[in-house]
Amino acid sequence: MSSVERLPPEILADIFCCCPREHSTYDLSSTIWTVGRVCRTWREVSITTAEIWTEIYIKLDELAHREEAGCIDMLRAVLERTSGLPLHIHFIFPKYRLKDHYQKVVDVVRKESHRWISLKYDASSFMAYSTDSFSMNHPIPTIYPAQNFEPKSLPILREVEISTKFQSQTADYRLFRAIGGSPVLEKLILSNLDFSNIQEVMPAIPWGQLKYLGILAGDNPLPVPLAILTGILQRCSSLESLVVDQCPWETRPEESPGPPTLSTLRSLEIQRNPHWGNDLIRASIDLSHIAIVPALDHLGLSNFDLCQEIDPFIRAIEDSSSELRSVSLRDIALSDITVERFLRAVGSNLRILTLQGQVFDHLFDYIASDYQGTFLPKLEKLVVKLDGSTVISPPLDAVIKAVRARVSPPDGTCKLKAVEVDVYAEEAGIGLVEELEAINNHKLQIEVHRIEAPYHDGTEVNRIVRLGKFLNTTFFGQHWDLAGDLINLHENMPMLDTVFKILENCSSEVYEDRSNIHSLAKLRQVLEKFFKGKDAIPKNYDLAKRAERLLDDRFGWNPNGRKRHLV
Repeated sequence: MSSVERLPPEILADIFCCCPREHSTYDLSSTIWTVGRVCRTWREVSITTAEIWTEIYIKLDELAHREEAGCIDMLRAVLERTSGLPLHIHFIFPKYRLKDHYQKVVDVVRKESHRWISLKYDASSFMAYSTDSFSMNHPIPTIYPAQNFEPKSLPILREVEISTKFQSQTADYRLFRAIGGSPVLEKLILSNLDFSNIQEVMPAIPWGQLKYLGILAGDNPLPVPLAILTGILQRCSSLESLVVDQCPWETRPEESPGPPTLSTLRSLEIQRNPHWGNDLIRASIDLSHIAIVPALDHLGLSNFDLCQEIDPFIRAIEDSSSELRSVSLRDIALSDITVERFLRAVGSNLRILTLQGQVFDHLFDYIASDYQGTFLPKLEKLVVKLDGSTVISPPLDAVIKAVRARVSPPDGTCKLKAVEVDVYAEEAGIGLVEELEAINNHKLQIEVHRIEAPYHDGTEVNRIVRLGKFLNTTFFGQHWDLAGDLINLHENMPMLDTVFKILENCSSEVYEDRSNIHSLAKLRQVLEKFFKGKDAIPKNYDLAKRAERLLDDRFGWNPNGRKRHLV
């Protein structure tokens, strides 16, 4: 007997259940099909382990070159192996090339709708509605037929995500009617919809039983109209979590009713697509127009420029009389002193603070110097996480000082119970990591996660390009020179010093490679701005001279013009 056949079947089954689920039921190279080809024992275990087959992921464009009979037989085999367990259904519709047998494949899954526990329906890229004649000849497959419609054929459906631009069309409208008949639906995410036309399907949706609602613009840069959003929220009498990624920017007319009170709402996440223009960064102004949230426990903000409109945002929280216990800030483009002011205003009862993205020293320095313990006095958990947009690791030395201050506060009681910090493995100073992990307090749990940097690709150009964009966004934004935001500049000088050291230590070959000319153009422009803004920079950091030296050595530029043919 080979070694792979010696594992007990129940352990093998547990291992198979932990394997990643690739997003295609029809992909024979995916895990659920591959493990069955290792040996006879594994095949028998995989076939009889129903849990690994319950995620039915159908990307219809993958069926374009398959025979109809083969598609249906394969799908029926998968459904048979689920042994009657609840199913997680994903329908991903193609952009073009709908085939006649797509509807037959959908019908096979629809016959098992009494077992659907979650449904993801993505027709956001489908373009068949561009002309009436094309739509008639190549209709999108319908989840439910026009005849013999059973409104309660989804008895256990709890979670639904719908991404479509054409909810007024027949196929989508029937789907809304179908999910409206689910007696246990709790979670609904709507994305890419034209919300100005949602009145057509609004009566079909059981808003009153929802506990989680996501309203996401997706690829649509236009926000949800204020009247539509508040109209939806007025119907959500049981809502506990709300996620929106673009709030309305219009103000509420004086004669209109006030915002609805969401007495059950515990969590609010406001996200903004970072690729949208600065003219759309308006959500903070309008929060007070959307809803009153007296029981709000968690607030999450992503991709905001808070320093533009922080005061209205604070007033909105104060007007709701919320006592936040958790705040999550991700990719906030602002001066850190603004974060401090925001947390001082809303954080008297805060237990959990999560900072994700590029984090500066200021907030940790403020915690370390808060000898009276008046700033975030009840903080129990501090989380500092990286994400794909983070250029350099968090300032570990500043984090260490803040943690030490909370471990040994003036009153002798350590309320801080947990600290989680992500660092890039390539940048993390071993001594600092060990110093943080070694902070000794039997009530404090510290975790440091070393993560491979996203620019770890064998070259340095990706990282340098990201640094150029980061410098421009953080220290210039809409300003043409450094004098536009001196507070931001001065308080973040230590981080700027670190960025310049990284640029100075990069190999010259990266800059000399002519294939990188266009990629590095933004960095050159930013360095020119730092050189020209020398009067605004504190003398002890000497960034103007360092910028001039980088421009001269790396880009062949000096104040009198270019000297070489580089970028």
